[in-house]
Amino acid sequence: MHGGMAFTTSFAVQLRVTPHFHTSSLSRKRYQPRTRVSERMTATAPLRTDSEPEETKASYAPVLILPGLGNASADYEELCQKLIDRGHKAVSTVPIRRWQWGQNAKGFLKKNYWNATLTPELVLDWYFKRVDRAVSELLEQNDGGAINVIGHSAGGWLGRAYIAERAPEGLQVSTLLTLGTPNRGPPEGTIDQTRGLLRYVEERCDVSQLVSDLVCVAGTGTVGKGFGKGGSVSELIAYYSYAAVCGKGDVDGDGVTPVDAACAENGTLVLCDDCDHSMLTSKKWYGSDSTLAKWATYLR
Repeated sequence: MHGGMAFTTSFAVQLRVTPHFHTSSLSRKRYQPRTRVSERMTATAPLRTDSEPEETKASYAPVLILPGLGNASADYEELCQKLIDRGHKAVSTVPIRRWQWGQNAKGFLKKNYWNATLTPELVLDWYFKRVDRAVSELLEQNDGGAINVIGHSAGGWLGRAYIAERAPEGLQVSTLLTLGTPNRGPPEGTIDQTRGLLRYVEERCDVSQLVSDLVCVAGTGTVGKGFGKGGSVSELIAYYSYAAVCGKGDVDGDGVTPVDAACAENGTLVLCDDCDHSMLTSKKWYGSDSTLAKWATYLR
């Protein structure tokens, strides 16, 4: 199951899908609001580096990629290389293996799951520890300057939660860019497939003063169609996925996340035509050449 597809069924399904690191000593006390951007210093550092001399090509800030729900870091290798080729000093992906998403299953044991009031710290601390490690390496290996953060699917709202409540004081983010992320909680009367997580992030994790730019990229080209409407299997899946996220199924989106839910408050919305949600199901996803060209210019 790929990063956003879990939203089409239930959080119970999410919990069944994809090395152990210790929390970085640089991270702040867990889930406390952070200082505003104007008050912070910066630093970064990567796992992959651009080997070409700086004078031969444009040089952009390092990039950290946050995998989406059910995705593994290996899924983003091609995207990493494309960003390196673009001229970023370094690109790394938070180290996640697909099976590790099963750790979310502990949410079943908490009453917060059943009353839809889950918070990130209750089920996703394991993920944030890996982000801590990746950020720590950036801070240690780079001589200074800001980083870009890319969050794919659920990785986008996980990035918002991390930056707002967990990231170390030394971290400065130039651009937080989300790809196919459901950035808005479900409307009243709609079952929250994330059991409260997405609503918590929307209400509590405002990053508008913590990042220089918040860019929300949404794919279009798949309009949901319900049973009996003559649609394809992908359009049927899209219909129920969209309905679970924004309350309406017959809208446009990337097949998993509807455009209506893709832009966070205070974010800049970038639309990518004929773009599918995941690299696991389509070659024309957010990392394809033509689509990447539309949003990569927002990275500094």
